Amino acid sequence: MEQREALVAVLSDRTVTSKNHAAQLMLNENEWGIVETIVNILEPFQIVTTLLSSENQPTVSMVMPILQSLMQNFISTEDIKKEKKKIILLK
Repeated sequence: MEQREALVAVLSDRTVTSKNHAAQLMLNENEWGIVETIVNILEPFQIVTTLLSSENQPTVSMVMPILQSLMQNFISTEDIKKEKKKIILLK
């Protein structure tokens, strides 16, 4: 999502890509919607990964509350089903 404008700029530049090749590579609005949904789903995991990677040796006392928070707030079965439906509908 962060690189959407850059992708569009490169694919619009005829010195870099031909019109036919650009048309094959360009994502349509539904595909961008899927990307956005996936980014939203993965964002909590990025935050946790960054947090745990910043520590030299994460301890269990740090890891367990983070995992519990993920399980309670971000990856409940209902949330997963809801996001899966969103992605399927966007296709």
